[in-house]
Amino acid sequence: MKSLSEIPILVKIGVVAGFALAASGIDAYAADVRFLCADALEASMRELIAEFETVTGHSVKVMFANAGTNTERVRKGDVADLAIVLPQQWETLRKEGKIDPAVRVVVGKVGLGAFVKKGAARPDIGSVEAFKRALLTSRAIAVRDPGQRSPVGTYLIALFDRLGIGDDIKPKLRLTADRPYETVVKGAADIGFSTIARSSPRLKWISWGLSQVKSRTSTSSRRRYQSTPNRLRQRRFLSNI
Repeated sequence: MKSLSEIPILVKIGVVAGFALAASGIDAYAADVRFLCADALEASMRELIAEFETVTGHSVKVMFANAGTNTERVRKGDVADLAIVLPQQWETLRKEGKIDPAVRVVVGKVGLGAFVKKGAARPDIGSVEAFKRALLTSRAIAVRDPGQRSPVGTYLIALFDRLGIGDDIKPKLRLTADRPYETVVKGAADIGFSTIARSSPRLKWISWGLSQVKSRTSTSSRRRYQSTPNRLRQRRFLSNI
């Protein structure tokens, strides 16, 4: 019998680092670094950004959203120096001429996990069959809405289909605009899925063989090059990440 860790569940995230003037125009000598960050990295990034600002005196203007939303903002030409996206989205942006692929650096990893309300029974998900059984016997399952460009939601819906339980799972899904912690905490779902990040103390993460699931971040430059002062600030920020 296959273990769950054998399922190909590698979820990757990439960083598009913009060393460029946006089309709308920004002050090349401004001390601000505009950063579209994936919300899965919010807790750690807030600490790193605060340290960077203290040490350098520069300011990081950060907006947190899922990687899909960040991709759309880059595509639309929103002013940003750095943005976190999925590798597939990075490749699309490259083909669209939105970024310069010459710069790409791995800066971190993020995992994908399952969780239940603290105090609830821990479901057996130690194998593929046990995982399927746990989902099929759950009253409701909380997943971030793929319609909100969530990479986790998009991946999981496809996974359920690959496991042959997509049609059975569909009526049980509780799709959320944000990470589905509160949906599980309030009892609206028995089990939820999200990137592994700082969450509610009222939740309990479940081992899911998720050491196999790693999200990688990388960096790349935007298409139009920025003048030296702002490029140096951006590179300095990346070196602190």
